[in-house]
Amino acid sequence: MMRRVVIALGLIIAVALATNGMIRQYTPQPYADADWIYFENGIQFNVRVGAPELSALLTVEESDYYLVHCQGPMYPEYKASIEATGAQVYTYIANYTYLVKMDDVVKYEIEQIDFVDWIGIYQPAYKISGQSAFENLQGIREITIVLYPDAQLDEVLIYLVGIGAKITDTAESTWDKLITCEVDLSYVHDIARLEQVQWIEPRHKIELQNSNVQWILQTCVTDNRRVWDMGIRGEEELVSTCDTGIRTSHYCFRSTASTWITDFGDYPTDRKIIAYQPANNYGPGYADFGDESWNQYHGTHTGGTITGDDTLNGLEIRDGIAIKSRIYFLDGGGTNGAVYLYPNFITLYNLPYTGNAAGSCKIMSNSWGSDAGGAYTAQAQQSDQFMWDHPDFLLFFSNGNLPSVVVISPASAKNVVSVGSCNNSYGWNQFSSFSTPGPTNDGRIKPTLLSPGASVISASGGSDNGYAMGSGTSMSSPGAAGAGTLIRQYYREGWWPTGSANPSDSIIASAALIKATLVISCDPSITSHTVPDYYIGWGRIDLDSALYFAGDNRGLEVVDHTSGLSTGNYVEYTYNVLSSDVAFRAVLVWTDYPGSLGGGKKLVNDLHLTVTDPNTDEYKGNVWSGGESQTGGSSDTLNVEECVRVNTPATGTWTVRVDGANCPQGPQPFALVVTADLEGFGIYEDATSDVDTKFGFSAPYPNPFKDKTCFSFTLNKPDHVRISIYSVVGQRLQTILDERRDVGQYTVYWSGNALPGGVYFYRVEVGTYCSTGKLVLQR
Repeated sequence: MMRRVVIALGLIIAVALATNGMIRQYTPQPYADADWIYFENGIQFNVRVGAPELSALLTVEESDYYLVHCQGPMYPEYKASIEATGAQVYTYIANYTYLVKMDDVVKYEIEQIDFVDWIGIYQPAYKISGQSAFENLQGIREITIVLYPDAQLDEVLIYLVGIGAKITDTAESTWDKLITCEVDLSYVHDIARLEQVQWIEPRHKIELQNSNVQWILQTCVTDNRRVWDMGIRGEEELVSTCDTGIRTSHYCFRSTASTWITDFGDYPTDRKIIAYQPANNYGPGYADFGDESWNQYHGTHTGGTITGDDTLNGLEIRDGIAIKSRIYFLDGGGTNGAVYLYPNFITLYNLPYTGNAAGSCKIMSNSWGSDAGGAYTAQAQQSDQFMWDHPDFLLFFSNGNLPSVVVISPASAKNVVSVGSCNNSYGWNQFSSFSTPGPTNDGRIKPTLLSPGASVISASGGSDNGYAMGSGTSMSSPGAAGAGTLIRQYYREGWWPTGSANPSDSIIASAALIKATLVISCDPSITSHTVPDYYIGWGRIDLDSALYFAGDNRGLEVVDHTSGLSTGNYVEYTYNVLSSDVAFRAVLVWTDYPGSLGGGKKLVNDLHLTVTDPNTDEYKGNVWSGGESQTGGSSDTLNVEECVRVNTPATGTWTVRVDGANCPQGPQPFALVVTADLEGFGIYEDATSDVDTKFGFSAPYPNPFKDKTCFSFTLNKPDHVRISIYSVVGQRLQTILDERRDVGQYTVYWSGNALPGGVYFYRVEVGTYCSTGKLVLQR
């Protein structure tokens, strides 16, 4: 007979502490094309053969910038060994190659390192984008020039002015320096020969990507808003959009029934808008307060979709998805039309992330982009750079409204959620014909997922209480971001793992965990499409298919592994599936190190997902056919989302493994989410065993605690006792007691020592007896 011990840890953590979840070692195999280096513009070569013959105009004989190819996979000591010589490592280029700055003396030292098998100059030919706008290199157009972070910006500017270029903007960050200018394209080869230039690409104009959404995203059951009904509506959450403007006097956004914001500034105590700031520093005409008719009141509509709350007017059916959230708004619209933004998007994203006295925004939706033909542009890279530096910040982007082309930029970034469109209301299972498909130029799956974008009714900037219908992925992105906001609230309020709000279970979810939960929620039933594909990604958001609430027969298990894996690390988790009635789904997501603009493949840190069923059949992430996972195939080496789905799973023990296959810029954090009909959320023990006759244990008290907590136990027979403390990812941090004790009553205290405040787990072992529970240390 089995009884349930009321500890409610969630199976993923309970099992991880009992047998799994520890970081272990293995020897990953090198890629089949390990000796090849790939560039964005199509150049590729085998280092065993040597660099290709290039045009003399795009070749230099001397340089301080080199490609250093290593014998893969690339272990943590590779980068450390190279940097120990005094070299500077800038970025990673597939396969197994670093872009490095070094002089001749350092180059000689690196040549002696045993894992380095080829070194070659980073030639000007590798620096020029292969986008179609550069095919003929004729005429004058605006371009983006990316310099190394330690480059002398003024020297390059002087050169550009000397050849007649018109400088339109500059920007600097810790990652690089940026110049945008209008120039005769015949000079592109000359610019590429400048030592301080890392990359050149055409600059594209940013363009906008122009009631029922509530229930479609929550349950896809007519008028069923279950997530709202549970009390999750965006309370205490902060979101951000950047758009043409907001009509702040609209009832969805006004401060009170009779007052509203009338100027740029911070408003941390406002009912709805915590800040209204310009999205550029160009002045009037480029960022004018309020929304404009010539921009079709685009920003009011998208802002209303994510956060609009017309409670003051008594209306709810057209409110935003995260109705009770508040917004940090960035206005890039004005009399000049369109949207104008800071040249380096890191500056843009940092504004809502820094926030104000109201707090920091961790979800941002943007309904704009540029047609770069699926390219990974500087703006896409900047999006990945910011998310790598701020792993709790999640960006959403419209995938585009050009069905004849492929994913726009920055939606082509790796780490963002790229949102395509499905139809609204009862057309929710139809792909919208205007929605831009993928893939990216390097073959990554885009869009990430779908949200309704056709005939979406939201706030209109034409009046204070008007609503308008809009269509486009502009409408899809804020809906998806609103859903992501509800997920963040779900974890923050401690709904997982018990299915009821419990503050002691609070998790501040990483962007990867929110994204993984969105992806696993996706409904694949889109007419004429089978997931995953380049039109619908992983399907349409359906929050209720992922979020666990008390009484559901589908379990939810999560890992937010913030310490991450290095090359050759792996972790395993096991789950007991009780029935075949609910599909087994596992989703691995990680926020990857930013890709190289010049590299042909944008994935840097490569993790692999492998699932093994009770019959030892093995499923690799993203090996699908017919709408579910298949055995065999090869591990994915392109995407930062890996999914496994088995529609009719065998009952018994399933094993989920995450491998650090190649992490040249590791360690790589990740999130893992699993759903199925899983054996309960708790720890089970045999109530009829003889354990109780020889051992009595009381849960530690107090808990939560600040100074110390007390473990009390009684031994009726002599035995060995071990009490250990673990992190939430299953890493043993401390052993409080590990010795044989005689018959008697004992008390052991634990103060937390130097550990920071947070959630930990204890494990008590006496002979064959084991008890595991949660501790909350408050600092």
